[in-house]
This record gives sequence, structure tokens and C-alpha cells, in this order.
Amino acid sequence: MDVPVSTELIVKRSYINTSHKKTSLIHPLLLEYKTDRVKAAGEIGIIKDSHNKIAGALINNESGHFKPHKSTLKLVRDYLTKLNVKQDQIYEVEIG
Repeated sequence: MDVPVSTELIVKRSYINTSHKKTSLIHPLLLEYKTDRVKAAGEIGIIKDSHNKIAGALINNESGHFKPHKSTLKLVRDYLTKLNVKQDQIYEVEIG
């Protein structure tokens, strides 16, 4: 996705929080067009400082279906730096 989406885990289901309701977040929602392909998958934890500013990110390649190779973490790292997260503030945990 081109913009961050706020999600929360509720009874092992994820939801997109919109202004008027919660919409179930399912894999097809993540790809805009049928021709899109998954490049990376996993989890991102955002670390904020006492002023609520991003102080870092914890990323991994844990994914139930896609099983991404650990090398995809570089794509995520590169994308986060485009969002102004500094390289030395990104912490990787390789799964598998």
C-alpha cells in the first residue's frame, strides 16, 4: 500500500479502522489491482519516543501464507527510509 493503514489484532482477525466503522482487513484488500504481486510480507512494529515521534521500527518476515525470504527485509528497510525512518533505527529479525 502507498499509505500506512492502522490495524489492530482482535481475536486473530485484523481490521482497518475507518471514521465510521471497522472493516475486515483481508489479503485482497492489500493489492489494488489483480496484476499486483507481493514483494514482501511480515510484521512491522513502530517505536515512538516520548514526543510520539517515530524513533525506530522493528521488522520481520513472519507471514503465514507468503513465506517471504529474509532478503525481502531489504525492500521493507528501503521503503521505511523513504518514509524518513533512519537506517540505524530499523531493527530486523529474520524468521526462518
